[in-house]
Amino acid sequence: MESGRDTFDRDVDSQAGRLPRVPKESLTEYQRIVVNPLLGVLAWVATTALLSVGVRRRSLALFLSGLSLLVVGFLVHQFHCLDCGATGWLVRYRSHACPKVLARYQEREFRRFRVPNVATQITIWFYLLAAVLLLVVLLLNSPR
Repeated sequence: MESGRDTFDRDVDSQAGRLPRVPKESLTEYQRIVVNPLLGVLAWVATTALLSVGVRRRSLALFLSGLSLLVVGFLVHQFHCLDCGATGWLVRYRSHACPKVLARYQEREFRRFRVPNVATQITIWFYLLAAVLLLVVLLLNSPR
């Protein structure tokens, strides 16, 4: 065998073992990511329920469970990639590099459909959820 030649044979070997190398710089300008806060919101609803029950019953265990679930609520938000359909934890969205994202990176072509970046999407979700919460509180406290 000659030195310097690749041992990969297109007819025999599969392409699955030859993934493109992920660059060390940020790929966020080439990703099309949508933030999905559903699990985080559900965790915060459960947190509110545990904290209120813990305070009413004067149970330290329920109260501390609610506080720990509050932290979990921040970690379980998800992202969804519009290119490959992958879903993962939001804290790991920067490491997502599907073949379409890598192709855009290599061609230095920014995404065509300009989805707002992750920080903007989280801000929008925060304001939307705060408005819904305010509406629910006003409806529950309105005189009948």
